[in-house]
Amino acid sequence: MVALCIVYNRKLMRCSCLEDLGFLQLYCDTCKKFLADRLVEGSCPFKECNYDSARGDQCEKCGKLLNPTELKDPRCKVKKSERVYHSHQSRAFLSHGRAHSHQSRTLLYACV
Repeated sequence: MVALCIVYNRKLMRCSCLEDLGFLQLYCDTCKKFLADRLVEGSCPFKECNYDSARGDQCEKCGKLLNPTELKDPRCKVKKSERVYHSHQSRAFLSHGRAHSHQSRTLLYACV
């Protein structure tokens, strides 16, 4: 099964169907893992609010949707650690534009 995935991945890379995208993610140095939105809390970044216990996805006080990397003084909810760092991650995503082309669809069916 792993060999099939490797072959499939290589074919997608050759036809430029995969995009390598970078993004910021929070990493807890105490837990030694990347944190999901719900495992992060900190101060709301909006000056009119500045709520100290805003979650990584939404501020409970002002109701605004947040990105965990926008929080001021982020901390881990699991270990209550303040040793949380921004880390740049890179992942491969299927390119929608290329995946919908006839050539890419043919490739996808041929690889399965």
